[in-house]
Amino acid sequence: MWEAAHPGSYKHSVATSLIESTASSSITVKQHELWVVERHQINHFMLRASSLITQQQQQQQQQPTPNANENTLCAEWDDTHLIDGAFSSLCPNHDKNNIIIYSGVSNKRGVYKLVDPEFVDPPSYAGKLEVHVDITENNSDLIPSSIYSVIIANQVLEHIFDLQAALVELTWVLAPNGYLIISVPFFAPNHAAPNDFWRFTPQTIRRAVSEWGNGELALIETCVFDSGVALTAGAMLGLDGAFFTKEEMLADFRCVPPEYDTFSEYTLNIHAIIKRI
Repeated sequence: MWEAAHPGSYKHSVATSLIESTASSSITVKQHELWVVERHQINHFMLRASSLITQQQQQQQQQPTPNANENTLCAEWDDTHLIDGAFSSLCPNHDKNNIIIYSGVSNKRGVYKLVDPEFVDPPSYAGKLEVHVDITENNSDLIPSSIYSVIIANQVLEHIFDLQAALVELTWVLAPNGYLIISVPFFAPNHAAPNDFWRFTPQTIRRAVSEWGNGELALIETCVFDSGVALTAGAMLGLDGAFFTKEEMLADFRCVPPEYDTFSEYTLNIHAIIKRI
């Protein structure tokens, strides 16, 4: 079901040429080409996640978008480009959505309002709150329980050593019927920020939700891009922007419910939609 590129295929030849060219230092990697595959794939998954959540709300006869609720809040790590973009209909209060900043290695723990557009990048973030917390600790003095209807943790969990404590705290701040959207790496270079601890499989996510969700979390689906060894080799070598089209980057996108295994030998990331029940 999950087939690698055949030895005689074009993709296999491209992967081989990438490795040989890089080994001989005949190709210069441009900075803007790094992470191109990952960015395209994550954006594609996030659009699907937003659409699926909207469909589920409609099927359950809930309000499709929470525009009537002025207190609806969403949160995302480091910035809010996804909740202001792909999730804009589910997270309509753009000026109130929170930016979570990891403070586990600093003394800046607290909640800070971005005020002056002249000194805020981008200026549209003025008015938003930056929440500086260690997500593995109890932060009830800063973040009320059940406050967020959507939390996006994009390329975050690999940097957190105590995954169990992080999942417990995320469950605490996620509202009932709220969604935790995650993308985590399977193949990725070391990218310490400040640390890089883990790589994931769908089984990791499924077991973590089952054992550490305290019976309050349900895994809705996991997704992978099973694009083969060539795409992964190119992305790992930083040559994806020069060697692959957008169509190739988004090929073989598959999502399945938790009872099925979505694993691919060559996927770059594992994506998942988790709901608090």
